[in-house]
Amino acid sequence: MDVMASAGICVECGTAVPARPGGGHVSMTCSPECKERRTKAIRKKRYAENREQAIIQAREWALANREHVTEQRRRYREANKEVIAARKRSYAQANAEREAERKAAWYVANRDRIRAEWQARQDAEARVRAAERTRAWAQMNPEHRRHLRRKWRRENPEKAAAIVQRRRARLQGVPAETVYLSELLEAQRFRCALCRKKIDPKVRFPDPMSASTDHVIPLSQGGTGERANLRAAHMSCNSAKRDGVWPGGEQLAIM
Repeated sequence: MDVMASAGICVECGTAVPARPGGGHVSMTCSPECKERRTKAIRKKRYAENREQAIIQAREWALANREHVTEQRRRYREANKEVIAARKRSYAQANAEREAERKAAWYVANRDRIRAEWQARQDAEARVRAAERTRAWAQMNPEHRRHLRRKWRRENPEKAAAIVQRRRARLQGVPAETVYLSELLEAQRFRCALCRKKIDPKVRFPDPMSASTDHVIPLSQGGTGERANLRAAHMSCNSAKRDGVWPGGEQLAIM
């Protein structure tokens, strides 16, 4: 007849541990559930005692097993969609201001890519509908539209100036391109195409020494708004031209 081991006390719940048939070591837990809790507690304690080393080992293992980690994360997301969504909603509600700032910063950093991807997905009919919605909104919100335009021009002076230059050329019925003043300045090594002196890009309009876009052949004389007909010049030098002629002599050749 098998000898029954003497009963002990469960270290987790404090209840009596059933005697093990056949004798031998008496278990320290009374059930699989208590055993799992004890195992987790031991692992947590060991992690706390060796936290830095454990983090280093975990990172090294993750780097060596990228595909396995990616697959694990994918499976977890698939199996816990509702839990993850609820967790995100709870965090967003508790950190509303911080989330708004994060989303705004992300949008500003990715605005051009978002717009390009959106436009790539649109067909001709969708573009027409979008334009109609924009016009309808502008007609219903004229004051807000003007406010947004002024704000955009303040935040994007170079783009606004390029749009004005292109529009002037199109009103004259000549070809035009979107050319930024910074491109012209870099091509000319930050020198005026008329007086050949240095242009400081930090000097802003309406300072006479601020940078401006000069048409080699004026639009009034058949010049175009294309890149080849545009040069950077001081505002004062640009204003001093008469009928496309600079009183100081020949224009600077751009290498």
